[in-house]
Amino acid sequence: MRPVLLGIVSDIHTGSTVAVCPPEGVKLDDGGKYLPSRPQQWLWQCWTDFWARVAAQRRALKAELWCVYNGDLFEGGAHHGTTQIISGNPEVQAYLAARVFGVPRELRPAHTFIVRGTEAHVGPSGATEEAFARSIHAERDPETDKWSWWHLRLAPHGCLLDFQHHGRQGQRPWTEASVVSLLAAQIFYEHARRGLPHPRLAIRSHRHKVGDSGDSHPVRVIQTPAFQLKTGYAHRVAAESLADIGGVIVTVFPDGQYAVEKVLFTPELPTPWVASA
Repeated sequence: MRPVLLGIVSDIHTGSTVAVCPPEGVKLDDGGKYLPSRPQQWLWQCWTDFWARVAAQRRALKAELWCVYNGDLFEGGAHHGTTQIISGNPEVQAYLAARVFGVPRELRPAHTFIVRGTEAHVGPSGATEEAFARSIHAERDPETDKWSWWHLRLAPHGCLLDFQHHGRQGQRPWTEASVVSLLAAQIFYEHARRGLPHPRLAIRSHRHKVGDSGDSHPVRVIQTPAFQLKTGYAHRVAAESLADIGGVIVTVFPDGQYAVEKVLFTPELPTPWVASA
């Protein structure tokens, strides 16, 4: 009866020029090479630091490790008019996926689960994430016999956890917490009116902002941070907002109680320009 440690990440957007990229870069099809920018080098350090923290927690608790990738693992091709992709070549994208997700795979988790994200990024019905999940032999959804999940429910030590990619959050700092709390209330009442057991903890993503409803309702909602910096699209639709970078570690103990640790890394604002003397 060991604790179960869940390493939870989302919105990695592998293949984006403002997302995680291995330090050696990647060779392009015509003989050129893409090298990561300084912000991408920082993101890689954050990525490896997060999984090192997961490994240290597992050792300290002698826990079993489960990995959950909660959607938008890949940036995909042309969408929202973006040019911020490293390459549209599937081979390049496959190399990046192997390197980026090779970091948690080196920890040899007991189970890996992949939740489908946004179709604009990962294709119709999450096709890219389904193909990747098959390639790494992730845990399959027994209802669909697919390798990835739209809606994942886990119950380690009887503690019901609920995962979906698309969450909800206020657009202003003073409304962020209240909207997450409203989502927690909705999840609870949607289960209650059907006479279904509600999850203790619901994990949602997509917003690239961390959020926590706390104990305001019987269901607790955690909105996960991301591993992608601000894109050109985000500069247009959320100009004043900064992405939260990091992941979430959930530990479920043999008595069914759980603990949440939000691991966050703070990106710096641009250095102010100063005229030379």
